[in-house]
Amino acid sequence: MRELVARFYELMDLEPDFTKLRALHGPTQDNACHLPFRIDSEARDQLVICIGRAMMDTGLPEHLQERLLQSFFLTADWMRNTPDVGKPA
Repeated sequence: MRELVARFYELMDLEPDFTKLRALHGPTQDNACHLPFRIDSEARDQLVICIGRAMMDTGLPEHLQERLLQSFFLTADWMRNTPDVGKPA
């Protein structure tokens, strides 16, 4: 698990595709640390892609990757607090 978390943060720091995610990501794992930030579908998708890459990079078994990605998506979607531009809330 530590290797996965380390890779997740490393990817956020290294990859320009995760810039928005890195700017939003707070020091704790709960939703309260994210409340001051606008979280939309783009940020949600960056989180899911980034953690998916971290799981692949650390060799997590594919069946676990699939199950965990479902949970990460649901959690990230729940944290959205901003409608997407041009779409109704």
